[in-house]
Amino acid sequence: RVHGGPDWIAVEWANMGQSFSYDLQWKEVNSSDWCTASNPVSTNIVKKKNLLPSTSYVFRVRVRNESGGWGPLSDPSQPLSTTAEGALRMDPPRLCGMSHDYLTIEWNAFEGAISYDVEFKAENSSWTSGGENISGTLFKKKHLSPGQAYHFRVRPKTASGLGAWSPSSDAFTTLITAPVFRELFGNELVDFKGNEVDLDEIAGNLIGIYFCARHHASCQLFTPQLIQFYFTLQAAGKDFRVVIVSLDEDEHSFDAHLHSTPFYAVPFNDQAARARLMTACSVDRRILPRLLVFSPTGELLDKSATSAVLSVKTFEKWEQQAHQHTTAS
Repeated sequence: RVHGGPDWIAVEWANMGQSFSYDLQWKEVNSSDWCTASNPVSTNIVKKKNLLPSTSYVFRVRVRNESGGWGPLSDPSQPLSTTAEGALRMDPPRLCGMSHDYLTIEWNAFEGAISYDVEFKAENSSWTSGGENISGTLFKKKHLSPGQAYHFRVRPKTASGLGAWSPSSDAFTTLITAPVFRELFGNELVDFKGNEVDLDEIAGNLIGIYFCARHHASCQLFTPQLIQFYFTLQAAGKDFRVVIVSLDEDEHSFDAHLHSTPFYAVPFNDQAARARLMTACSVDRRILPRLLVFSPTGELLDKSATSAVLSVKTFEKWEQQAHQHTTAS
């Protein structure tokens, strides 16, 4: 990996351990003469100074083992370029989307850029490649940890070589489920396919807790309306997570009901969680269905949403209420 400025390039290679030292060599791309550092290098990260602006260099390295002998030289690196004197540096990337396991960033286009490289790091860790040769100005980094803060930086690739890294972004944090939901649901739900999923999959969204039973006539009427509402919100670019708390008497009915929806559910065999939710939400099993809507942080927004007009406008009202709770806290 590499980053640099008008008169320097910092390079990094695989660390062979504290018992080894390295011989770093470099040359201009069009030169046949390799230069060598005057002394062996003890770390695997070196900032080579006193280089020429707007010039491409290649680097190679070899390792000296514990017995004092030198290993073979590595293949030359790809051409690495210093920036021009007074060259513009890209602004830090901005956050434009998030979930419990991904962050999406964007940045301003750099004049003359053919593509971009992105690096990221968690707090107190080293930079890691996130993506290379990205053609646009949007990047989604997946497989992140819930509730973890990350920094990003980006650099352009132009016809003359690699540009300088942008300054680090602010810390962007992936979402994590509010503690109140873990207290109510436990740590796992099942999805509509019956797969176990971590509770963090519903993090950051408005959440509907839906008490129902497949055999109940009113539920048979309301469930299709709720499904249509869910897909209408999806088409409008809005996320709503519905969690079924089933009052079915047998697992076959539970499975059949869940598989007919796009929703999550409390596992059928987790009777303690279902009883806990019924008590917390003051649900009478004789009066079904019941839909309660909560903010991402656990505030109750609507305790009788089964009576609401299920529309985008209603959902936006809930969003405004959730925002007010967040601002107030």
